[in-house]
Amino acid sequence: MVGVGGAPIDSALGGGLNLGVGAGVGMSLGGGGNGPTEQDNCGLVPYVLDQLPAPALLVQDRSTSMRGSTKSGGTRWQNVSTAVQSVVAQTETQISWGLKLFPNETPCQVGIGPELAPRLANAAPIVSALTEIVGDSKGAGLTDGTPTRKALQDATTFLSSVNGQNKYIVLATDGQPTCLDDDTDSEDEAAALDAGRAAVAAGLKIAVIGISFGKVDPGDKLDAKQKFLNDMADLGGMSRNDPQDPATRYYPAESTAELVQAFSTITSQVVSCTFPLPKVPPVPDNVAVKINGSSVTHDAVNGWEYDTEMRSVILNGEACRNLTSGGVTSDVKIIMGCPGQIVR
Repeated sequence: MVGVGGAPIDSALGGGLNLGVGAGVGMSLGGGGNGPTEQDNCGLVPYVLDQLPAPALLVQDRSTSMRGSTKSGGTRWQNVSTAVQSVVAQTETQISWGLKLFPNETPCQVGIGPELAPRLANAAPIVSALTEIVGDSKGAGLTDGTPTRKALQDATTFLSSVNGQNKYIVLATDGQPTCLDDDTDSEDEAAALDAGRAAVAAGLKIAVIGISFGKVDPGDKLDAKQKFLNDMADLGGMSRNDPQDPATRYYPAESTAELVQAFSTITSQVVSCTFPLPKVPPVPDNVAVKINGSSVTHDAVNGWEYDTEMRSVILNGEACRNLTSGGVTSDVKIIMGCPGQIVR
């Protein structure tokens, strides 16, 4: 069998399940014998997740169209820079952020490797790199063309060389892919989607932010930009899920506040409070969840809850914030009891 992120699972009765999540976060499940404990359990299987914070590479469009003004004021580039500053600063202790710009100073071209490789505490260098590009209404510091295909190909090559099982691309763009045959006006959607598929085949996930694209209005036909972003979001494995707006599967953002919300929603999926289970608990009501030895209440608001199929435990509200706030090494244990046993 294969565990989360492609890690192998070895069958073992009487064993505990240990998941290393982030820095020093473990997870155990148990049951069996005279009562479910970490040593005496129901016979579960061990596997290992990342021992390091997940790398997330921001692949940021710096084409000249990013000089466009927004309804909320400022240019698209200026609003993105402000939003990234806020979100990356808040999450730099849990996520290894990196930055790749496309195009570089030459129309339709991208550099080899990221401008900034993913690492913790990377907020200041990323913000500095973005704010050095003026991105005003005259387009100062921006470049012609939107070589999305080349940017994704290079990001995939780089991230494939980085250790870790869970790796992410955050694609933020305001235009359709161009630069077929290095022509700034030639459309290149099909090849860009192929590059996205290759990234996913390499084990990466892609989240998509559409800057000043707007939402898909119910009943309206998708325009070319919206269709491309929806298609990329669908294949990337991190599509937006809004029951009130099911037609928009990328993250639409116009203002700085909307960009902050989009980035924040995406990062909450990277800093995860969801713990997959190897099987449905044999007695769903006979389960204990502990963080650093303290029990967490079975509560959908500020405690823990199952997903709809009982194949994951999800920490909600305060429980999740306590786990992902940074600065404290946490140990998470989930102990499942067998029929006739009492969790203790």
